[in-house]
This record gives sequence, C-alpha cells and structure tokens, in this order.
Amino acid sequence: MLAPLLVLTTLALIDSEINVASSMSSPFGVGPVPEGYDLISAGRGTEEQLWGSDEEGSEEPFTVLAPANQGRSTPDVVIVSVTGFEGYQGGLSQAAGFGADGLFELDGQDAIYTPADERSGDRWADLVVIRAENLALRVTSPGASRKELVEIARATVTDGGRSQAPTVVDPPRDLEVIGSVHADLLVALRSGLNQFEPIVPGPPSAHGVGWLRGEREQLMVLTLPGTAADLEALHFLSMFGEWRSAGVKDQSLAGNPGVVIRYPAEPDESTMFERRIIVARTTSGELLVVAAAGPTPPSMELLFTLAESLQVDDVDGWELLLTQASAPVTVEPDPGGVELERGRAGDVEWLLQARPADELGPIGSFVDPAVPNTDLTVDGCLKLSTGLRVCASSGSGGVPNGEYVSFWNGVGFGDSDFPAFALISTSVSGARVRIRTSTDTDEVPLRDVPGTTRRAAIVFVENPGLPGCIPPDDPRVPATLDVMLVEVLDATGAVVDCLGLKPG
Repeated sequence: MLAPLLVLTTLALIDSEINVASSMSSPFGVGPVPEGYDLISAGRGTEEQLWGSDEEGSEEPFTVLAPANQGRSTPDVVIVSVTGFEGYQGGLSQAAGFGADGLFELDGQDAIYTPADERSGDRWADLVVIRAENLALRVTSPGASRKELVEIARATVTDGGRSQAPTVVDPPRDLEVIGSVHADLLVALRSGLNQFEPIVPGPPSAHGVGWLRGEREQLMVLTLPGTAADLEALHFLSMFGEWRSAGVKDQSLAGNPGVVIRYPAEPDESTMFERRIIVARTTSGELLVVAAAGPTPPSMELLFTLAESLQVDDVDGWELLLTQASAPVTVEPDPGGVELERGRAGDVEWLLQARPADELGPIGSFVDPAVPNTDLTVDGCLKLSTGLRVCASSGSGGVPNGEYVSFWNGVGFGDSDFPAFALISTSVSGARVRIRTSTDTDEVPLRDVPGTTRRAAIVFVENPGLPGCIPPDDPRVPATLDVMLVEVLDATGAVVDCLGLKPG
C-alpha cells in the first residue's frame, strides 16, 4: 500500500535554450515548515524502485506516443513500459492481468495479448512480452489490435533495463513521442515516511528531506535529476497500479507551468488520506518536489508558501538541514499519553508511555479486549530521541484475563540497532517482574498505568522469546525455540504468578 502523499513543486519556465534537463539533483535550503512537523531525515534518498512482487507490484517506467498533432486526448495514444514479473505467483500472466487470449510466442519470447474491454472502457488492449530476466515490455492502447501492438513492440528498445522508460525507434503509424517518465520520479512520487525506519525520501539520485507530525502526517522536499521525467507524460500516470484513481491536470505556480496530480482524484468526506502532486522543473533544469501526506495535510496555501521558499544549490541551507535531522529530538508523550518510564540505550533516549486504546494502531500495541477504548493501555512502541519508534512486535503471548508480554529482538518494526527488550502489561498484583532467557536475567519494578488496575514494565534482556512459566533450560523446551520465564514478584521477592503460557 502506498503511503498517503501530497506532493507540490515550484516550477520555472521551460526554455529549450536555458533550461536543459539536468542529469543530477542539487542540495537546497527551505523556509519554515507548517507548525507541528519534526525534521527526521535529510540526505540522499534511500528508497528503491518496486519491482515485480505480489505485495507491491512494479513501478513501471513508461513512454507515451500519439499520432502527430493530436496530443494527449487522442484515442490512438500508446504507452510502452517495462515491468517485473518473476516475483508474481502468476508470473507473466499476472503481469498481463491474466490475459484472456493466453500465451503465444513473439520473436522467440513468451508474450500475452489481452484485447480491450469494450463494455466498460476501463481496460485497454495490452501486450506483454518477455525481453530479459525478470523484465517484460508492456505495450498498451485503448483499442489497438494484437498486430498493431506487436508492430510497436518490435520498434521498442528496452536497453535501459528496469530504471529507464523504453525507447521507441522510428515509431510506426505516424506516432510521435510525447515524453517519458523514468523510475526515479516514480519512486519520488510514491515516497513515504514512517516512525519505524530511518527513511530519506526519494531514490538515491535525489536530495531529500522528511518531516513527521504525529504518527501519520508527512512532509517531504526533494530535488531530482531533470532527466527523470517529461511533464507532459505524467498525464498518463493513472494507467499504472495504485495511481489508477489519480486525477492529473496542468496547473501553473507563480506563473510557471506545472503538472498537478491528485489521489484520489475527487476526495470526499470518506477519504482517509489524499495525495496531491505538482512536479516542476527549475531554471537549472532539475525537478523539484515538495510533499505532504496524511489524513489532514497542510492547506494548499501553506504548501505553496513552502514551495516558493526553496532555494536550489543553497549549500549552507542544506548543511543546516543535515545537522538538524541528525540532532536528538525531545522525547515526550503523545497527545493523550502518559509517561510510564524513560531511560537511555547508549546515546538514544527512550520513552515508554500509556495511551488511549482507541489511538493505538496494530503495530506493537497491547490491544486488550477488557480495556475500554478510551482507557489507557501500554503502548507497545517506545519513542526514541532519533525521532523513530521501536516496537515490541516480533512476538507476544497472552492469557484470558488480558495479560500481555511482547518483545523486540531486532526483527520487525523499528530500529534494528536498538537492544532487545520485553514489555509487560498485567493486572496481577505485584511489585516487580523478573525475566530469564537462555542467556540473560533481569528484574525491574512494575509501574502503575494511571486510572487502571494494570501495571507495566520494560525489561532489557538478551534473546527474548515466547513468554511463559517454563524456564528456558527446561528439557521440554525444543532446542530451536527461544522462550523466556516471566515472573511477577511481591515486595519481598517471592513469586506471585507467572505470565504467558502456563505449563501443560
């Protein structure tokens, strides 16, 4: 699922004499961002192109062609793109949308042709043919025949691999190239931040900066090589994947031409998130992107103001952004949350909090059916001074009265360098909790969760595993299974109860 995005860009007039597309992106400075956003990342982009997987699909670089002098509105438009397919369970057939005409051979390679759906008009005629290992060429048009698509496929070169849009050499049938969109811009348009991974928005060719407000609201600024796309071709972005519900139109910004992309095209009160995108070329020939994401993104007026504050090649401004992004942030409870405990792991400060149950997401939260939605419950994610969160989401155990023990062991959502720990939420009356794993033992106080009868604790131990009442060295424990003994103690140190799986 694509992360929810709003992308806005400033644009200078495209002049063929002074505005040649740049092959590199530049550092930049930017003015103040809307209130409430925390800077969490800056640098070269860290996101990669999605390619041929069941979970994420493919980001398909594409080239648009149309008959001479007819422009983008013609029913004879043709789009050629490249796609992955080997990661799909259905292979090439899945990449083709399980084409109705099945498999045939084209110039010695497997190919699938699917005719247009004339009843709904939603499905264009489509030809997919293998060109290399895990790379297929797609040729699609509103109503073309198999013969016509084959003719275009034979005129198309895919030497740019998965990162570059195909090149059509001497287009047939009086077609001419409108423009291309390459993988770098597709990655930038899909860019998204979260509080569990240190993501810098955009591909490695981009300079990117990211801010977060709360857990879901995102703000991003990127510069990209100008060669990453032709603006005119972006009008056909809605032909691909999750962009099918997008609306695209021309819109000027500060008197300069641009392309606005909105997803969904016509949001209403039921819309859970939006993406709005304006892609623009600077006077130096780069592409410039400002992005906001979330259910309540900043107003267009605020985003326009931010876009107009950008200064390309501002080295001092860029260094300031890098410094601010690497500086520790103040760790405080979320709105409505209550601090239970805080500490340090090396140079990183962490905070354990309780939050209203209805505000907790599925990642790392102790969802207890016995706790009313508005009551405080333990947040299974620690807030870190890096601006990220690390969650006890790799495993959990529970018993009927709602006691939970969940742990982080370096796998799952969160910073993989953070030390292993276990979180406890219990209604058992006690003063302390002790955990013993196969290599470690520790004992800590239980903290009251305000307004409830529950208690919580965080225990840093090596090799946490399935919680229960059996010691990890018990002969009944399989050698391949990591377990931990979790015991509640009274003020004298006597065992009151154990948490997790009971013997037998």
